[in-house]
Amino acid sequence: MNLTDNKKNNSKIQTPVLSVIIPFYGDIKDLSKCLEGLSYQNFNFDFEIIVTESGNDPKVFSLINSVHNAQLVSSSYLMYPGKARNLGVKYSKANLLSFIDSDVVRQRFG
Repeated sequence: MNLTDNKKNNSKIQTPVLSVIIPFYGDIKDLSKCLEGLSYQNFNFDFEIIVTESGNDPKVFSLINSVHNAQLVSSSYLMYPGKARNLGVKYSKANLLSFIDSDVVRQRFG
């Protein structure tokens, strides 16, 4: 692990049951839509969202700060998805893990 990894924790969730880990590098619009879709999830338990970002983009920091159960782990170097997922696991507080990509979006039909 590179010492330039930087965790920015905005999450208000202390003991989540589930951690949703999203590796991110690319279009912030995709990430925004992904996070919007996660906001529609209706669980009977708390979950946290961990975004592992390659690049330290200030726009990503602002976006993550607007989500109450999210935290950002940034890296100054490019991470491939596997490394980014593993970094998210390192910062996870839950026993159950879910992995999705940042371009996964909620589709509305009808």
